Amino acid sequence: MRTVFISFPKSGRTWMRYIVHLLGSEVIFTHAGYRSSGKKEIGRRFSGVQTSVIGEKNIFMYRDPLDTAISLYFQIHNSDFARGNKGYFKKFIRLALLGRLPPKDISKFVLHPVWGVENICRFNRGWIDYLGDKPNSLIIQYEDAKKDTALTIQKLADFIGISEYDAQDIATKSSFDEMKKLELTVGKSKELRLYGKKSNNNDSMKVRRGVVAGYKEYLDESVIEKARVIAAEFNFKLAD
Repeated sequence: MRTVFISFPKSGRTWMRYIVHLLGSEVIFTHAGYRSSGKKEIGRRFSGVQTSVIGEKNIFMYRDPLDTAISLYFQIHNSDFARGNKGYFKKFIRLALLGRLPPKDISKFVLHPVWGVENICRFNRGWIDYLGDKPNSLIIQYEDAKKDTALTIQKLADFIGISEYDAQDIATKSSFDEMKKLELTVGKSKELRLYGKKSNNNDSMKVRRGVVAGYKEYLDESVIEKARVIAAEFNFKLAD
């Protein structure tokens, strides 16, 4: 049975991919047309769920939209859209012509209607509403998974159909400290979609921080309040 895991970029997919790997299962992971590294997907305004990716079973994971936007900012500027990376100029020219270059200022980035909180909320609300009443669907909130990882692993395993596993052991092995060690030791891993640290910059790592409400360290209260208002329009609350 084809199981698909859907999420907006920087919503915890690498973490869940590793957990699924430790469970010994196979799941198809997708950003449903919104890969931050995709030449034609990067910088797109959400226009509706991409039903072509749907499987027999579907898992959707969402994260606080402001934390997601902050993490996406570092992903874009330190990796996917960094000068010198493969395909940089093609992306730059295309987005420049469309008037959708990613802002370099972090506050402008998170409040941008396409790059920031608004588009993330549109994506998450669209998929939650679409899958919410569908059979064979599981919706996971990142913050809940951080709070009780073992319980989330149990839900994932039961949904996928895994009967033999040690949820607490997998929770320990998949902690962010352990995953950071793995990325620094192994470096680039095609299997787990890791790529190590670039130019001695911790913010360039795939496993960066994973902190709940980490946005508070990067933004002033006026920007946070604007993001809070945007999130509320889509019935989301910012993490405390």
